Amino acid sequence: MSQRQREAPSRIFSNLWLGSLHDAEDVKFLSANAIRNIISICSQPITQRDNCIYYRFEAEDNVEPSPTETQYFISFGFWRKTAATFHLIIVIYSMLVLIGIYIYQFEKVHVFLSKKFSIQLLASIGLEIVPSDVLALKLLTSSTFLVVNIMQFEKDIQGPANGTLKDIHAYAQENTDHANSFHTQQILQCEAKTWQETLYKFYFRTNRLYKQINYDGWRFAELYIFKLVLLIMVLISTLKVCGFNTILIILVTIGLTFFHLRKLINLLTLNTTGLYILLSMCYQFEIGKQHIIEKKFFIKNSSHIDSNMSLIPNDTVKWFGLESTPNIDRFIGLYILLTICLTFDAIVRYRQKHHRLLLSVRFNVHLVENRFPILFQPFALKTINDDNTYEFDIVNYQQADQGIYDFLKYLANFIFYRFGLEICYITTVIVVGIRLDMIAVLYSMWLGLFLISSRCIIQRMWSIYILFLIISFIIQYMSAVGAPPFLCITLNFASDDIKFTKILKKKIFDGPEKYRTDRGVTRPKLTKYGVGGSLLALLILLIWFPLLFFSFSSSFYQPNPSNEVNVEIKLGPYLPIYQMTAQDIDLVPFTSADLKALRDRIDSLNIETATKDSAYGFLRDFNRDDIQCVNLFATSVDLWEISQPVRDTVVNNLRSNVTVPVRFSYTIRRSPLDQDNSGDQATIVTGENTVGITANDKSIRNALIEILNGAMDSRTTINFTIVNLLPRFLHVKPKAKPEEIFAFKNSNFILKNFIDYLKSTFCILGFLNDYYANITMGLNSTKTVPNSTDVWWEMSEYGNKYSYTPSCAFSGQNYLSMIFFNDKVSPANISFLTRYGIIGLYTTFVVVVARLFRTILQTSRTIMFNELPNVERLWHLLRDIYLVRENNMLPFEEELFAKLVFLYRSPETLIRFTKPKSE
Repeated sequence: MSQRQREAPSRIFSNLWLGSLHDAEDVKFLSANAIRNIISICSQPITQRDNCIYYRFEAEDNVEPSPTETQYFISFGFWRKTAATFHLIIVIYSMLVLIGIYIYQFEKVHVFLSKKFSIQLLASIGLEIVPSDVLALKLLTSSTFLVVNIMQFEKDIQGPANGTLKDIHAYAQENTDHANSFHTQQILQCEAKTWQETLYKFYFRTNRLYKQINYDGWRFAELYIFKLVLLIMVLISTLKVCGFNTILIILVTIGLTFFHLRKLINLLTLNTTGLYILLSMCYQFEIGKQHIIEKKFFIKNSSHIDSNMSLIPNDTVKWFGLESTPNIDRFIGLYILLTICLTFDAIVRYRQKHHRLLLSVRFNVHLVENRFPILFQPFALKTINDDNTYEFDIVNYQQADQGIYDFLKYLANFIFYRFGLEICYITTVIVVGIRLDMIAVLYSMWLGLFLISSRCIIQRMWSIYILFLIISFIIQYMSAVGAPPFLCITLNFASDDIKFTKILKKKIFDGPEKYRTDRGVTRPKLTKYGVGGSLLALLILLIWFPLLFFSFSSSFYQPNPSNEVNVEIKLGPYLPIYQMTAQDIDLVPFTSADLKALRDRIDSLNIETATKDSAYGFLRDFNRDDIQCVNLFATSVDLWEISQPVRDTVVNNLRSNVTVPVRFSYTIRRSPLDQDNSGDQATIVTGENTVGITANDKSIRNALIEILNGAMDSRTTINFTIVNLLPRFLHVKPKAKPEEIFAFKNSNFILKNFIDYLKSTFCILGFLNDYYANITMGLNSTKTVPNSTDVWWEMSEYGNKYSYTPSCAFSGQNYLSMIFFNDKVSPANISFLTRYGIIGLYTTFVVVVARLFRTILQTSRTIMFNELPNVERLWHLLRDIYLVRENNMLPFEEELFAKLVFLYRSPETLIRFTKPKSE
């Protein structure tokens, strides 16, 4: 293989990294071995060095840039060709302008062009007869601009480059490498002895401070210059409301929503602003005044609108944003400022991109922009092995507690991350307080919805809220701009014809006289009861709709069964003596026969009607797939081990009169049905039932003491029973703690001293022996392995005589059984309605609807007065009351006032009194 073939892979790899193949022969030598070498080179990770600092300028002097890791993001040759073309066009244009201005001063050329074109058009182009001194100044300006461009357009601009981007980076590093040298550090750490050393230390400290300020300043500009651009766009749009600025408002909303489209938004804004500046300057030409302004070219299709009655201009061009003004600099000044900010934003972006590339070469790493908008950590380290992995150096809680400086850095980085939602609340309240209109009402509704929701729910609704803000923002501005005047039609009301206006007004105001509608006439029953009954039915439907909605909840609510149950029995606060998990085949749902048998059992009991209705009401909310049997294996899954000090403590407690609690605790796990309604249910709920071993339970205490202190032979035969330890029936709610079913038991039955008495006196549901299970437990050991010390606990409820046992409960003494009644959960698409309960929704809905109807029908009390046929008789009666009161004729006043009260007793009487005598 030749030397060129051996060097081809590395050369082609460099060209591929650059983005182009400069040598066509490289493709010829790109053999299979070369491709394999390129792939192996690409797959090799870059060695990370221990002393690399990923986001600072300083580094150790012994870290040298790797020549193979230089990255070129643009083609320098393409840039040189583009720049040459640009300068060539500018040179040709400048020469044409210079020659045209000079030739136009000749009399024959001036006369010839004046015959072909108007003087105003030629002046708009820039061709006019000027004195010699003014001509010299104009030619000097054009000539200077031409000379500058000719100097830029030299023949070597398209020649070979005298340096690569790597050389430029190396040159940029020369002024920073010596700052961390050993000699410099030694001078900075030692006390200055001469004024030269003092000045030297002051210089380097000032230089470091300047670099730090420069470092943070560029990062601050990178984060917030784009937001400043958007703010200036909003200010321009609000200070000058016109049709053109609607484009800026649309770009602002897109930029605020999709921040990754920053380059595209800047490009579109720059093009749009440049086009507007060009149109504004062209509109100032004399030809524009002659053909557009003076002839009212854009005003002929729109009606005359008084400026005191509307903010919408009558001129379409003025509506768009173009005006003829003597102060063009003030007219387009804000747009020029916007262009400057856009240019500075591009400078900041490219400078930061170049600086990241510079540091990547310096430290032999791959630095990218930090995707988090934080101030003091602008860079992230991209892992070479994984394209989707990044390393960040972010100040966390622990680092923020180290000092006030770290705390301020953390606050500056994460203030909006920690308090952004609260800041949005405050700004929303301010907007509502300032606006006080319909938009403020919508903002208030969103604010109230956020305040009653958790952050998880707010995160799901935030995209809808952003969409609402985008649409409302654009619609509000477009409503302020108004429709284009050229779309308006000429109205007859705006006619200047006095005769036509008089006839039109007569036809409008004489309608009630010509087409009279008699007052006080009884309406047809179809109109009266049909329309009124329809409104009443609509009102009833609106008010009772929430109740109707929740009455069908069982038809679309979804079952929420348990998929894992962990049970634990503990003797006091010590280690558990029994642990078991039920899942999969141990969780058996109810069958239709089991549910029917349970209802028949309740119906067969001779109990009070209220108690039976309570039990039926509880079962009505559950289907067979909502009820499941939990079968727990009677033998503990863990071996029992207890230390001697703990054993002695338990024995001492049992021998004394201290009550030793026995806790039966359970943990229920459910899988969320989907991601959207995970906030409506708790994945894990827990509960427990505690029974105390009192001083009167001598047999239980003695059995436990004998088990703890006895020999192994006696452990297999000693058993004891804990009464009412295991609750067989549990009501499992979506989020709250599981509850006892009070329809199946009464709290008085817990006192076991009164059980026999209550059995003979009451029989509530007959579930006294069914609700709680008596657990018989004992310690067991293996007999197959000689000299084995392994022991475990075994439980049994076989001795209980239940009046009701479903078929899903495993029979035999090897299992403990529980029955769970699991509440349903709402689907994800209506969870935001059902989460807050029917009472809150119903009350809110009724109040809002009632307030709405009161607002609409608040003038209903004036209907009886508006429908009076003739108010003269009533007016005379009121005048008579006033006259007799003035003359102190109190008896007559009392009589007349009684007549007035009688008339106001009903609308029918009042209408009959005010009818003319002829009727």
